[in-house]
Amino acid sequence: NSSDGGSGDKVPIVCEILDPRTQQTIQQNPEMRAVSDFLQSNDMVSKILAMVCEDRTVKLILDEMLAPKGASMACVPAEKYCNPGEILTYFQMACRCQAAGEILLGYLEPDASESTGFKPPL
Repeated sequence: NSSDGGSGDKVPIVCEILDPRTQQTIQQNPEMRAVSDFLQSNDMVSKILAMVCEDRTVKLILDEMLAPKGASMACVPAEKYCNPGEILTYFQMACRCQAAGEILLGYLEPDASESTGFKPPL
């Protein structure tokens, strides 16, 4: 509305429809369908859209993580990055992983009962 000091440009409003029954109601009403813009999504899509709206740089990360051939996560032996008997700090190991184009998230260390548990860096 140009009377409020604006430029007179219209700002589109897009509503998110989470309930399929609401979408059905809109689709069955010709007047409502003609004047409405809506997006039907699920909770996951909604959260992703909200993250991208908040910070557009997140889209690059999400594109990588959610792409069909995107990121993966695996536990690999330390020997992939160091020599037998070599002792490295967490930072040194992280640098070697980074040099291989990978990211170190933590490590597994056997405890007294021979079971293992994922340990993030301290």
